[in-house]
Amino acid sequence: MKGAPRECVEAQPACPADAFDERLESLVAGLEHLSAELDPTAVALGKALRDEWAGIYAASETASATKAFAEEALRKTRRALLDCHYRTLLTIAVRHPDQPEKLSNYMQLSLLKSRKRRGKGV
Repeated sequence: MKGAPRECVEAQPACPADAFDERLESLVAGLEHLSAELDPTAVALGKALRDEWAGIYAASETASATKAFAEEALRKTRRALLDCHYRTLLTIAVRHPDQPEKLSNYMQLSLLKSRKRRGKGV
């Protein structure tokens, strides 16, 4: 908060995003209750803050849902790819009994390994 004493800012407990809208509603209700004693812009600023937060929160929730959906699709695709690699390996083994060296002609074993996450530990 600009202009607020540091103690006031630090004294505010952490608030999860899901509960923040309730606090903003309480703030606006308190401002409206005291509107006769306050500058009219205080109530308008409180409402603007609440309305802006609603848009930010909605966008954040949409992004989280989209990310979760994309991650699940990636996991399903990876499982399907691993299944395909496994079936290919079995087909090669059936076509070339007692010839394990043939495997390298058809597959790269590195493709079966999990890839490292980008940006982690770099």
